Amino acid sequence: MRSFFVMADSFIHLVLEDLQKRDLAAEECTFIVPSQRTAIQLKRTIGQLSKRALFSPPVYTLTEWVAELCQKQSPSSSSLLLELFEAYRIIQTESEWVPFQTFMTWAPGLLSDFDQIDRYRVPAEELFEQLTELERIKRWDPSGDSTPLIDQHLAFCALLFPLYNQLNKQLADKAQGYSGALFREASELRATQNIKTNTSYVLLGFNALSTSESKLFQFLLEERTTHLYWDIDRLFLDQDYHDAGLFIRAYTQQWPYYKDHPVLGLHEKYQEAKKIRISQLPHPTTQAHYAGEWLKSKRESDSAALILADEELLPPLLQCIPDQVETLNITMGLPLKEQQLYQALDLIWQLEIRRTDEGWLSSDLRAATAHPRLSAYLRYKGIPESSLQRIGLLNLPERLNAESLSALLAQFVLPEEIFRAERFEPLSFLQNLLDFLPQVDLNTAGDHQSLGLLLRLLEETRLHCEQYPFLKDSMTVYALFAQSVRQASLDFIGNPFEGTQLMGILESRNLAFREVMITSLNEGILPKGEIGQSVIPYELQKHYGLPTTKEKDALFTYHFYRVLQWSQNIELVYSAPTDALMGGEPSRFIQQLLAEPMPAHTVEEESLASPVQIHRPLAIKIKKSPGLLVRLQQYAEEGFSPSSLSLYLRNPLDFYKRYVLRIPEIVQTELGLAPRLLGNVVHQCLEWLYEPVLNQNLDPAFYENELDHIPQLVKRGLLEELPGQETHRGKYVLIQKVIERYLHHFLEQEKALLESKSIRVLSLEQQYKTHLNKEKTRLLKGTLDRVEEVDGKIRIADYKTGKLILSELEYQGIGEDLREEKSQKRFQLLCYALLYKDATGHIPDQVGIYPIKDKGAGLQSLFERQGRNKTSVRLEEKEIEAFRVFLNVLIDEIMDPEIPFIENLDP
Repeated sequence: MRSFFVMADSFIHLVLEDLQKRDLAAEECTFIVPSQRTAIQLKRTIGQLSKRALFSPPVYTLTEWVAELCQKQSPSSSSLLLELFEAYRIIQTESEWVPFQTFMTWAPGLLSDFDQIDRYRVPAEELFEQLTELERIKRWDPSGDSTPLIDQHLAFCALLFPLYNQLNKQLADKAQGYSGALFREASELRATQNIKTNTSYVLLGFNALSTSESKLFQFLLEERTTHLYWDIDRLFLDQDYHDAGLFIRAYTQQWPYYKDHPVLGLHEKYQEAKKIRISQLPHPTTQAHYAGEWLKSKRESDSAALILADEELLPPLLQCIPDQVETLNITMGLPLKEQQLYQALDLIWQLEIRRTDEGWLSSDLRAATAHPRLSAYLRYKGIPESSLQRIGLLNLPERLNAESLSALLAQFVLPEEIFRAERFEPLSFLQNLLDFLPQVDLNTAGDHQSLGLLLRLLEETRLHCEQYPFLKDSMTVYALFAQSVRQASLDFIGNPFEGTQLMGILESRNLAFREVMITSLNEGILPKGEIGQSVIPYELQKHYGLPTTKEKDALFTYHFYRVLQWSQNIELVYSAPTDALMGGEPSRFIQQLLAEPMPAHTVEEESLASPVQIHRPLAIKIKKSPGLLVRLQQYAEEGFSPSSLSLYLRNPLDFYKRYVLRIPEIVQTELGLAPRLLGNVVHQCLEWLYEPVLNQNLDPAFYENELDHIPQLVKRGLLEELPGQETHRGKYVLIQKVIERYLHHFLEQEKALLESKSIRVLSLEQQYKTHLNKEKTRLLKGTLDRVEEVDGKIRIADYKTGKLILSELEYQGIGEDLREEKSQKRFQLLCYALLYKDATGHIPDQVGIYPIKDKGAGLQSLFERQGRNKTSVRLEEKEIEAFRVFLNVLIDEIMDPEIPFIENLDP
């Protein structure tokens, strides 16, 4: 078995040699390092350099050492969130409490701010007081007026320091503290007195230090026997403008210790001979294939590393690793949330969360029974595949209860572990999941690992539910569990001393490799250029010495150049997509390398393109069997709709799936501002508004009255569309305001029209039917949103909440152009005109669309162009009959046994 090569020319090796020159035996020192990976490599290198057997010296990560110094532990991230929520409920008035799931939207960012405040020893009370005053100035109005939103925001700012204090008090009572608080405590004088004096401390490989860390390190240097080694080339330290040396340069210039002591660890490795190749690829995913080939070429190398600047490249890269690569150690983890077993578990959560007294959402049932893990389990429980397929194929009502679902599954018993009868109770529900998950058939080691991690997180959540009484409803418990899952990942099992190493940029600290590839070197990825969510504005961050984007970019500048220092053969890869919207700008680090070449460096640039083979798929053809023709005739007698015929014109195969096979359109339950939600609520509200005045001449008093009713109607509409959701909070308040504005604009424009015209609404959401042939075997049916009479003229109107392109309403007669995608709106309006004419004997004077989102647009009807002018079209009898012929020809085509349903590959 090939061993991982320990470079004699590495930073760790340099440190140990220097200690040896100072007659310091490694086993007599206490080492403090930035990461566990450094600690592992350090121990191995000590063993390899030693000529005799020895006990391993104490090696701590800085976080471990600080926790031992303070005699405290940091709680888990979920425990910390719950402690913060508990503190919030203590200091906040009960009437002002927000739900836990709303709290979760800002709590992680606030905890990060608390951590930074303590790490950088910022006076918290002073900072939060200035924050409140700054926000008050920003929102000051000369009129002295305020709004509820501004008042709430300022009240939130005033809450921050009491919340900070309460959280720290609660954690101190439990001998706990979040990481920043422990570092702040460790840097205090009373804590530093506990640092041992009977050992020599060796600190190596650090770079950006917080104020607490800086004070702690200076104490060690001044008061204890300590050697601090910086891994940096002299060049970066001497160049004042270079961000790779930003932090270490400041320490060596500002710390009193360095007035009388040399800086340890300096070298000139970056200035030595190196071969650097910069490769441009056409797409981010192409990098995965390219990196896979690079791994193959380095499979015999004893010192190679593939560093992913963007860790999202890992999943596609795993699919591109050639079989010839036998040994590969992966230090990154796969996100648990992307694993199939968790996705099955999440579907069970969704069934429970969105269930009401009326039953489960049919969309959730379809998703659950279609999932490979859950469908396999249901088959194991005795429910046949044919019964499960019925859920996916049938046009189900919006909700099904246990009785109707059991009947749908041919009376098979519903597994209680998935379709629970009792209402949600956290402890029993979580215990049910703990019992259920191990029963799922797991086939791979990865799944076993997913199972173990999920069981641990479920048990942790269950213990939290026992400890915190506010964890009682399904949404709250799910929010907590989902947060834990988002932060969890599956670790790969490997050997850090064997084969090529695959890691992220931060895992490379203090390690040295002769051959390196760094992928995804695009601006916005490395450096990332953002510092995350924070309630502290930039001005205060800068004033109090908290890290800003400048410091974060400098941190990654150091890590990038540190990798290059110890490498000899380097390949830097970035993507430059042909689509400008996808970005593709190379990282500033690449630009800097090209602008500041080193004499001993050989830099090559190349642009690579993967061979492209376009394989146009064959269109699917469905021949019309006798049984299929019978089904088509049944559908023709039930009635074609304008929507179904439009779908056929767009893609015959989709028509076959939807209306012949009756496979329903899979619609995810919309919890945000989605087109379907917006359209449904607007349609419903307009129906409620005008129902009381059908067939009456409208007057201004109607509009004055109804404008005041809009908010209540929109609330009602949202509640009906989103049962069980808190539509009075958060994003739903914004959704409500958008819909209210649309409706206000609609009524206002109609009220203005009333000044010069009379208006009467004749019908709303009324269904019309007509037979297209004498044999009455072909029915056309459709729902007309609105039929109105304006100054004695009949107008048919269709509501559209989406974007309307006026050219789509240009009338060009009855011809083959109606088959085109751009003619679909005209096609539907002609269907409505035909339906109305056959039902009433009258041809409407106008047919058109109300574009609800376009303020003051009014009815946009079919029109003809006469030069630059547009004239509204009034259809004539011969045009209606020509369209009837067009529809019959179209339906002849649908019913023709010789014409198959052919997939449209370019819809």
